[in-house]
Amino acid sequence: MNAPKAAATGNLAKTPVPELLVYALDRSLEGTLVLEETDGKKSAIYFQNGAPAKVKTADPVAYLGQVLVEQGSITQEVYQRTLSKVSGTRQLFGEVLLAEQALKNHDLLEGLREQIIQKVSHLFKLPGATVFGFYSATDFLARWGGPPTRVKPLPLLWRGLRLFTDDVKVDTLIARIGERQLKLYMDAPIGRFKLTPQERGVVDVIRGRPTTLSVLFKSGLGHEGLVKRVVYALALTRQLDFGVPGVEPVGLEEAPSSARLPVYDPGAAGERTSRPSFSHRSIVPSQADSPPVPISQPVSRPSPSARTLSLPPPSPVLSAEHQALQAEIERRAAAEGEDYYQVLGLPRDTPSSAIQAAFFQLAKVWHPDRLPTELAHLRDLSTKVFARMSEAHQLLSEATRRKEYDQLLAQGAGSAEEQEQVAKVMRAVGAFQRAEVLLKRRDLAGAEREALDAMNGDPEQAEYKALYAWVCAQSPRENYDDLVSLLDQALKLEPNNQRALWYRGQLHVRLGNSARAIRDFKTLLEVNPKHLDAQREVRLHEMRRSVPKEEKGLLGKWFKR
Repeated sequence: MNAPKAAATGNLAKTPVPELLVYALDRSLEGTLVLEETDGKKSAIYFQNGAPAKVKTADPVAYLGQVLVEQGSITQEVYQRTLSKVSGTRQLFGEVLLAEQALKNHDLLEGLREQIIQKVSHLFKLPGATVFGFYSATDFLARWGGPPTRVKPLPLLWRGLRLFTDDVKVDTLIARIGERQLKLYMDAPIGRFKLTPQERGVVDVIRGRPTTLSVLFKSGLGHEGLVKRVVYALALTRQLDFGVPGVEPVGLEEAPSSARLPVYDPGAAGERTSRPSFSHRSIVPSQADSPPVPISQPVSRPSPSARTLSLPPPSPVLSAEHQALQAEIERRAAAEGEDYYQVLGLPRDTPSSAIQAAFFQLAKVWHPDRLPTELAHLRDLSTKVFARMSEAHQLLSEATRRKEYDQLLAQGAGSAEEQEQVAKVMRAVGAFQRAEVLLKRRDLAGAEREALDAMNGDPEQAEYKALYAWVCAQSPRENYDDLVSLLDQALKLEPNNQRALWYRGQLHVRLGNSARAIRDFKTLLEVNPKHLDAQREVRLHEMRRSVPKEEKGLLGKWFKR
């Protein structure tokens, strides 16, 4: 038979080991990841349900006996004595310890897990030129070592990042985050990372209140490098909520690690046959009819232009189940005229409590990451469908917005065009509300993004134009002419809009156009005589006008803005 073909290939410069671990956990991969260095040396990780369960490194790393001594499970004397018995035999070191009752099954399990963590962490140091191939549903390490021992992936990932962080990767991601608000997902499984108290302090600040990197750097919780590593790990595993619909933290549905090892039966020792050794020059597959991957057949090296995992194209022959799913994805992606209730498959009188439950059930099927490999070419359509579901869930879960939406539906908005217009209007409402909240939190980047979405979604709303102009005015700029023009447009739509009048007056003050500013403030007071800020501005203006010229020097300082 031909050698197994890799389902995904790449190099560590584009997709480093931490990202490969996240990729595997995110998709609950089963199979073997083979890593080949430029000199031909190979290492391999066997994954069970998305987590490493067995590791073979090209160079010896973390001997089990040494790990057990470090953990206090055995003494140095026991290690040396049992090690001499293993030499020259086919027995596993753990088997010998169990047979002599020098070690308990539970302690052996913990030692094996720690050994895997240390081996995988060692692979974090492999050079970027190292290439990899992932062989799905293939266990190249089945005849090497003992049974698979699945480890908890999140603490493993954090251990590796703590020891061998790629500073360039970290700084690149930190630069992309900038001053965006850092906010944890409500259900982020942070406890599984096994953070130190100092690292937990950084997370607790973010959990207590959304904050920015600059605030964390000044908090005194730890040196800047530690804060960066923690934020990098949280972002890499999607524990941070950046407002992207449909995104879930990695590890949210993590499978449990192996509960126990098979108990060794000394009476069956004589029945054990010799097992083939694992050569540094080959990786032995589990299937008897599948050939090994020898050094003469290196892992396929990606082209220089490859950016990340190179997934194979979908098979031209799909199963009946996949054909049906493909047809349903294409149908839903084309169904622009469905209202939000139809998108979720719910009647309009569905109680609020059932809407969230229905969405979670749909997410298990329609989340883009649940898409079978055979249908990977439909990911864009799947993403479109799921985004529509998320949109429906968000709107129908809020009582006020749902009531407004129901009123629009009751008024006869039933055609495809009308439904799309309704959807745009409701999206704009939500974006406007989010922009106001973000502006109060001083998240200017987020507020600007949401305000722009609101304005583009419903350009006839004076409030949306006014808010967008004011958010943009909060960032340093050389002039405000374009923002004044935008506020002019808002006031053409709604001449008595209080928000637009107040904002335009403020910008005229910054531009030194005091006459225009006072005109806006006075117009605002005609619309709303109780507007306190406008009253103050007009009063200050009148006080300045009443000061004699010879007194303006001193009082001018008092009233200078």
